[in-house]
Amino acid sequence: PTQGLVVAGHADQQGPHHYNMTLALKRAEVAKAYLVSKGVDEERLMSVSHGEADIEVLGYTPTAHRLNRRVTFKTDPANAYGVNLDYKPDTTQFASKEAQ
Repeated sequence: PTQGLVVAGHADQQGPHHYNMTLALKRAEVAKAYLVSKGVDEERLMSVSHGEADIEVLGYTPTAHRLNRRVTFKTDPANAYGVNLDYKPDTTQFASKEAQ
């Protein structure tokens, strides 16, 4: 198989946009690392962030927040998913003081 897989991270509506984008990307990268550890070729995987932009459940309840914190998967033979492949959030503002 030559088809790729987009691993998309999602966040709930809490917190600032840039924080949610970074958090969702980290969530996708953890799922991608798991797939690689199980033998999936890393070159076939792309992790992306949707942040809070693709809400599954509307509302500000604990249940809605929990259901919106997720990772989704979609085959992507030629970027049919329409993601910005060049987007990498600036995570320096969230780095600990020790890491700076």
